[in-house]
Amino acid sequence: MIGVGTDLVEIRRMEKSLESPAFWRRVFGHAERAFLEARPKARRAASAAANFAAKEAFLKAAGKGLGGFALAEIQILRGEGGAPYYLLSGGAAAWAAERGAGVRLSLAHEGGLALAFAVAETSAHGTSPRPRLSGLNFAHTTLASKNLRLCEAQALEGRVTWKFIEAKCFTRI
Repeated sequence: MIGVGTDLVEIRRMEKSLESPAFWRRVFGHAERAFLEARPKARRAASAAANFAAKEAFLKAAGKGLGGFALAEIQILRGEGGAPYYLLSGGAAAWAAERGAGVRLSLAHEGGLALAFAVAETSAHGTSPRPRLSGLNFAHTTLASKNLRLCEAQALEGRVTWKFIEAKCFTRI
């Protein structure tokens, strides 16, 4: 295990923050904004608060403070069954790839509060949950510390994932 992080956010406070277009751009990535904007207005602030809490929980699990990575590099989306997952890019993606890290995520909201719990881990058998990584135009990032290439693929409706393949690149599902 690499680390554990948790965070709690007041939904009412998030409602006020969402009134600022600059806040949206600074905190939420493109895919995440699309997800949140598609939510019913009555549930949007609760989902945004849970996502914000998940960003801070990720930073804590990674051993970073606020400012460790750009918040928009840590996107939180939902799978087909509604389970949340991280979609990472930039420095956050490089951090996860360098460590072979996956991050498990759980979200909840109740009583005006949103909670996130993140567990960052690695696995010798490759079974840890890998965060999805996004990039532009299938850009390659060379990780000198492990002499591996991490293949980043543009996020297509949150269905792009990745894995290491020595010098060759990407796997899409």
